[in-house]
Amino acid sequence: MHAKKPKSISVIIWDILEYPPIKGLYSTHTTFVLWRRYSSGNSLNELSIPDYIELNSDYLKNNYLDWIHELGHTYVQGKKFIEWLEIRPGFSFWWMTAFSEKCNFSKSININEIIRLKAFNHWAEKQNISSMTLYSDRRLLVKSFEVWSRNNRVKFKFKKNKDHKKNSGKKLNLNLLTIIQAILWLIHYLFDRYKLKKTGLEKWKSFNADVTFFSYLFNLSQSSLKSNFFESPYWTDLPNLIKDEKKKSNWFHFFIKDSAIPNSSMASEVLEKFNTSKSNHQCHVTIDSFLTLKVIISSIRDWLSILIISFKLKKAIIYSQEKLCFDFWSLCKSDWQKSFYGKEAIQNLLHLNQIEYALKILPKQNVGFYLQENQGWEFALINSWKKNGHGTLIGVPHTTVRYWDLRYFWSPRGYDGNGILNLPLPNLIAVNSDAMKKSFESSGCPHKMIVRVEALRYSYLHSFRKKKYRQEKSNKKTYKLLVLGDYLPSNTKWQMDLLTQSLSLLSSILIEVFFKPHPNCKIDPDDYPFKLIMTSEPLNNLFAMCDFVYCSAVTSSSIDAYSSGLPLAVSADPAQVNLSPLRGYSDVVFATSPEHLAKFIENITSSCNIVFKNKKYFFLDPKMRRWRNLLSNTQNL
Repeated sequence: MHAKKPKSISVIIWDILEYPPIKGLYSTHTTFVLWRRYSSGNSLNELSIPDYIELNSDYLKNNYLDWIHELGHTYVQGKKFIEWLEIRPGFSFWWMTAFSEKCNFSKSININEIIRLKAFNHWAEKQNISSMTLYSDRRLLVKSFEVWSRNNRVKFKFKKNKDHKKNSGKKLNLNLLTIIQAILWLIHYLFDRYKLKKTGLEKWKSFNADVTFFSYLFNLSQSSLKSNFFESPYWTDLPNLIKDEKKKSNWFHFFIKDSAIPNSSMASEVLEKFNTSKSNHQCHVTIDSFLTLKVIISSIRDWLSILIISFKLKKAIIYSQEKLCFDFWSLCKSDWQKSFYGKEAIQNLLHLNQIEYALKILPKQNVGFYLQENQGWEFALINSWKKNGHGTLIGVPHTTVRYWDLRYFWSPRGYDGNGILNLPLPNLIAVNSDAMKKSFESSGCPHKMIVRVEALRYSYLHSFRKKKYRQEKSNKKTYKLLVLGDYLPSNTKWQMDLLTQSLSLLSSILIEVFFKPHPNCKIDPDDYPFKLIMTSEPLNNLFAMCDFVYCSAVTSSSIDAYSSGLPLAVSADPAQVNLSPLRGYSDVVFATSPEHLAKFIENITSSCNIVFKNKKYFFLDPKMRRWRNLLSNTQNL
């Protein structure tokens, strides 16, 4: 017998930030699809796409990863796309593109839109949809649903948000504009980084070290700058451990400007002081130490080659995507432009040539460590490290690996070792928690690649987590809320808007709000209708002082707060997938509305005599025995 065909329904897709009005839209035979909102509870015939994504997360995540894998392996004129992009023997430029990086929380925000479209299609396959009405002011989404409706023979209507403003003016040639911007970026970059040229280069060529670290010159402490001894917020006590073991080390930095080191001239001076200091046994360079004329010319030549290939293959790639249910190409177009034409393309190719030169002249190394975020330069590093015959290379994710941070995940087929243009992988991945280990293993990462180490960036939690403290709530008159900001302004805005609305519902509760911003995202306390106390105190001091914590979904500092044992709420933005490292933790509140966050605060402030116990998340050991063993063992590999 054939399965009974479901009843015909109409669908209204609501892509407006405000909840839809109940009257005039909801009906028995209409399903209301909330595109960027959690369920309102107004109707049984309501589907929240953010909720649906969480309920079907494994399927949707794997489906997206498989699609990216298949895109790279699309046949064009008898060759796979990944093969057309072979920029070096055995190495494809594909691995340095935005498609491969999959940074869905900042660089490639349309990835989340594609996941929402895939979620809708997954639901719609089980329905009998006769008509669809889309309320939206986003042109790319409208175009995607026009294609879907046409492919599925569904009547389609589009209603603009009444506040939507039409784009005016002539259309620009975005390809040409992107290319011009790339050229201007390169000129500016060369002038800006000229002072770093050759910094530490002679020492790099001859320094008798056998371990090299690839990291960032950013957010150094004042004590490090004054003492001329390198102390990194990423590697914390590891330089001291290596020094105590009387071992020498190389440090290859990507310089990022900040208030402590605001320009290249000062960065060069700092590194020269590190290099000449008698108190350490380190060699320090930046990637721009290798900014030679030959490197620049080779980078431009590579860029022109990639430009020609991408223009040649673009139509074929678009055609291959037309067979899909949605118009994904429109959502990927910006990633294509910046990956092959834009400043990101030329920056990646410049880094490729700089890294190749650096590792060619570097004396043979037994082991190398790099901060693993799966950015484009990392794959250039992996390829060049192995081509030049260096030893074991170890990727070190320095914070957490979040379920929806797609940078860390690949289709299981990506780990298949067959083929000459495979995914470049380090020899080992150093994980700092059971949660991180589980994330990698569940995604198909071979077990033999995973090694446990202490969480360097969170080493302070070892002493802090031993504390157990009691707070007498009944006698408190004022409660202290610690807010930990995000490094993206958009995420911080959502987080603070939610807090502002929730505090307006709590007029009877006295709350002091302390805000610790991310170093890259400052805010003005005068922008808020409540008193906001800005602080730069260390987190352990703030945890000891405050009663509860409120974080953005993306920030890894939520793990610090969770480990402290304080009650924790996380802002859940329905316009994004749940990027919190604490996704799935039942003892963490994910605030989806002002009322939800206000309820969390009410529950904490109304409780009394509560004991908060610190929670274990990371591998922590003040003696760093795991790191010592790893350094010792890799010397013999």
